[in-house]
Amino acid sequence: MRPTTSCSLQFNSSFGEYALLDEAGELLETGKVRMSKAALWNRFAALPPSVISVNYDPRFLWAVEMLTQLNHALVFSGPVPELMRDELAPVVGSTRGTALLCPSARSKPGIFFLVDSDGEQILDAHYIVGPVTAETKLSQLANTIPHSAEPISAQECASRLHQLLATGMMQLPEVAFGLSSALKSNAVAAA
Repeated sequence: MRPTTSCSLQFNSSFGEYALLDEAGELLETGKVRMSKAALWNRFAALPPSVISVNYDPRFLWAVEMLTQLNHALVFSGPVPELMRDELAPVVGSTRGTALLCPSARSKPGIFFLVDSDGEQILDAHYIVGPVTAETKLSQLANTIPHSAEPISAQECASRLHQLLATGMMQLPEVAFGLSSALKSNAVAAA
């Protein structure tokens, strides 16, 4: 299997949906995995260290901890709730297309927003909180993560994550994904 730069795992009560993308953002694999320690270990231990996007669900913090112990960097992601989109509108202004919103002082982990706008209104918005590593105190993140009841596909989450990683804005441990040297210098320049 080619190395992946982004992966998404959407937790669910019995099965999780996942999608793997290559460095170009092309879909490599989609599937379901039983939400048990053994099944997750068997599927994700074989993956080279990658960036994995997961939906926030307190029932599965054990899975987040296990994946970070396998040297994967994680981010929590999902659709921005409708009320919060209204708060982002003044920041986006008359921007047309996709905008990346990030705080000026980037704390670790930080929150990022990918927002699609037509210049008058926000058409779509996703949050990404991360990176989450083995050193991150998960209990402190609960108030940072926007809660949304909207389901999202693993493939869409992986694509959004790839879109953010391609900008070089989100700094992750180098082991977390296979950056080309051009992207590494862009990421350093953006810092």
